[in-house]
Amino acid sequence: MSRKEKLEKKKEEERPEAKWTRWALYFYNFCLFFVAILIFFCGIRFIFSMRNIRILDAEHVYFVTVGCFIIGCLILAAGVHACCGAFWQNRMVLYVFIGLMWLVLVLELALAIWLFYQLALMKEAIPVKLESLMKEYSISHDRTYDNLQYNYDCCGVVYHVDWLNTTWGSSHLGLVPGSCCQSTNAVCAVNSTSLSQQGCEEPVMNEIEFICSYVMTILLVSAFIQCIGISISYALTRLIKDYEVLGEYSS
Repeated sequence: MSRKEKLEKKKEEERPEAKWTRWALYFYNFCLFFVAILIFFCGIRFIFSMRNIRILDAEHVYFVTVGCFIIGCLILAAGVHACCGAFWQNRMVLYVFIGLMWLVLVLELALAIWLFYQLALMKEAIPVKLESLMKEYSISHDRTYDNLQYNYDCCGVVYHVDWLNTTWGSSHLGLVPGSCCQSTNAVCAVNSTSLSQQGCEEPVMNEIEFICSYVMTILLVSAFIQCIGISISYALTRLIKDYEVLGEYSS
């Protein structure tokens, strides 16, 4: 009997619970494909959001993005194994799928925990980083702070008077960078009506918290979904094994 004939015989003799479990796994993998796409999107969204802020260490930003892409690729690979294992009713292929799902689960939880830890560190580091950029504003001619003030319509760290405590501020009394007024001019008067009254610390931190929370939520939801897939696969492998023992599935 050929492999194809054996497969057809298995499907003819298949019990209802095995059939529905197999179709549940098909549907699960259809959903898993969209989960992988969503995780890819998270990685892309994270890197573009953090590059707009441009005050975080590049290795941290790339670490999260690369981690999301690795997880997404593993999910797609696992989905292929699950579909093949369910179609051919092959326990070994399903065991590979289960192993990949456990690996994905561990990676997702590890990345979410690492991101949560880094977020706590960033809450302490952001004000210091912003103050450092302000102090180096006139020395390095780095316009990173101008970009922040343009993008977030802010000025200084907590308030625009923070510029008075910088080297640039001491040589430009009564003035702040033009970006504080959303102006293309080099400077702006502190009594200007267009002067932003908001410091940059709050909007920058809000942006970082939002994107980190977004990525962590997706990772944790995805981890829960992996648990469902593992449970379905275990059930299907158990049914296949029982049928083989009873002789209802020919080897």
